[in-house]
Amino acid sequence: DNELAPPERFIRALSQIPQVTGRVDCWAFLSTYNEQIGDIFQPLKLIQDACTSIQNSKSLPRVLAILLDIGNYMNGNSNRGQADGFDIAVLSRLSNLKDAEGKTSVLQYAVQLAVNTYGFEFPEKILAELTPCRAASEY
Repeated sequence: DNELAPPERFIRALSQIPQVTGRVDCWAFLSTYNEQIGDIFQPLKLIQDACTSIQNSKSLPRVLAILLDIGNYMNGNSNRGQADGFDIAVLSRLSNLKDAEGKTSVLQYAVQLAVNTYGFEFPEKILAELTPCRAASEY
């Protein structure tokens, strides 16, 4: 054992440790644990804050009710009229759905209806309530 150089003696000593690979892997994980948790915690906190803002929003249910009413009116004489809900994917298409003259989108109409119903400050109020959603979407 004395004829081995220090690096070889070190490797030989390591090879005699039971389950050395698993132990080294565990040590490496523990040494980077706090950093890994930090990388995961921030996005999860943003998502949690966004979910809480959606749950606590007073304005969002009002907007969704307006959109449901508009959709039910537009589909009034079909089997899709008087629905109890709608697919959330519809929200991304509201700016593309136009009136018969092609001038006003459903989104513009819904905003105008919300302002007329709930007041001029309504758009700013819903944006303030859902600010955490923007932060989560930008992460």
